[in-house]
Amino acid sequence: MDRIRHGSSKDVVVNMLGGKVESIDMVFTNHYSIFDVGRSPDTILGFGRARASIANAAFGALHKDGLPTHFRSYNPETNTINVEPFNVYELPGCMYEKARGRVVPLEIIDRRCVTEALIERGRNDPVFQRKMLAHLFDDVVLGAEFTRPLIECTTKYEPIDRKLSDQEAIGLSNLGEASFAELTKLISDASDCMTDFFAPRGFKRIDGKWEVAITYDGPNFVIVDAATPDEMRLVAHDDGLSHDKDPIRSYAKSEYPDWYASLGKAKQDWPNDPSLWPSYPWKCLPEAISNEVARRYKRVETAAATNWSTRVHYWKGVPSRGALFPK
Repeated sequence: MDRIRHGSSKDVVVNMLGGKVESIDMVFTNHYSIFDVGRSPDTILGFGRARASIANAAFGALHKDGLPTHFRSYNPETNTINVEPFNVYELPGCMYEKARGRVVPLEIIDRRCVTEALIERGRNDPVFQRKMLAHLFDDVVLGAEFTRPLIECTTKYEPIDRKLSDQEAIGLSNLGEASFAELTKLISDASDCMTDFFAPRGFKRIDGKWEVAITYDGPNFVIVDAATPDEMRLVAHDDGLSHDKDPIRSYAKSEYPDWYASLGKAKQDWPNDPSLWPSYPWKCLPEAISNEVARRYKRVETAAATNWSTRVHYWKGVPSRGALFPK
């Protein structure tokens, strides 16, 4: 019998065959999640469909570049992608009989340019400041674009993502320095792939977060989870808007400042017990906010489905004389 696990915005269906796990279906629901609070009490029309379609297009682009992922197939009728199973040792009940390996307990983030959050981290962390400087032509200033994607890691299976140094990430993941370098090279290549994919489609990709599994049978690492506006920040060239859940986050901060402040305090007081954090202060988003989020995701969905006959490598936001590729 199949097993189902409900997530904050995706449901996971474990497909059984002969008493063993054969594959996993990731079902993109119309629920959303902000600030790590969990599954929303309401839904956004078309939200699941758009994310599933974008994930399908993104995995297609990654595969075209020869980058390994867990993706198998896409079902637009159910907003589902079918993927290979990987064990998650850190979570109870996520051990699969036919899994090809284990998910690395890191969230890997690629940064394409300097943000306020990175500047603040650099002020408090000289090692990270030097790492940023090594990826820049000039000084650390807001908006400066990195010469190569800046890779950083946070914890994955803790209630609040905790920033890690490279050495902490190596220790937590039980990877040696050589394997960690291979992992970060994969993410750097995936970052370039997604940046090149979305740039001609009207979006500047600011950053993205990734999950990776280490395999038993090769290649050594495989990209897992998804690649949608939930996992990356895409700013439209024409209107400068970030096409993600920003309207919901802004609404929460402006209309429920006391709730937002209490959530921050609860995270400090009980960082390992989300059950003590305040839940969403609304039962249903205003129609204008819900419609705006749906519009932004739909725009990315439409752009991602557009076919281009050439590919240009984008550096510092400007197309270079990179190689051209057929469809």
